[in-house]
Amino acid sequence: MSIQAINLVLSAQFRDRRVVTSEIFLDPLNRVSSLSQTGFQCIADREPGRSGLIVFYERQISEISDAEPYEILEHELALKMKEIADWLHAIPASAFEELKSIGLQLFFIIETWIDADQLDLELPPSFMKELGTHEIPLTIISNE
Repeated sequence: MSIQAINLVLSAQFRDRRVVTSEIFLDPLNRVSSLSQTGFQCIADREPGRSGLIVFYERQISEISDAEPYEILEHELALKMKEIADWLHAIPASAFEELKSIGLQLFFIIETWIDADQLDLELPPSFMKELGTHEIPLTIISNE
């Protein structure tokens, strides 16, 4: 694995650059799953044009002080993606439909910083299934 840093984020934005407020983005999700109890970082109420975010995971390989940091990262990612899949599974489709009905566009973003022009990342079927169930596109962004 050549991942040096990785972020797993649910992003919400309006095409017309409206402000993504907590009330619009986070409240419908909080009604069915208390985000404050998940430990996920929630970001909204920023300037116009900026996305609202639920940050599920942020990690740099340099933060892992172990003889096998890539194995640790791979294990953490597998656990986190299962946690995200479980969280998505618990959200009724109506909550995401409510967000989309007001024009909010949702994307799940995997943002990486890699070396050696290589990205080795396994996406668990349960994670992919839940994104598909809620019709949330997956975007992978990398420096290479």
